[in-house]
Amino acid sequence: MDFQRFILLDRDGVINEDSPHYIRSPAEWIPIPGSLEAIATFT
Repeated sequence: MDFQRFILLDRDGVINEDSPHYIRSPAEWIPIPGSLEAIATFT
């Protein structure tokens, strides 16, 4: 049997800094240090 795996990540406070308001543009999105490198290890 062949299984497919997946990872589900919540955005706010998991891979990016929590924001008091809705993030409306990429310029407002600030990754938590090390989060992007950690995600890169999943591929």
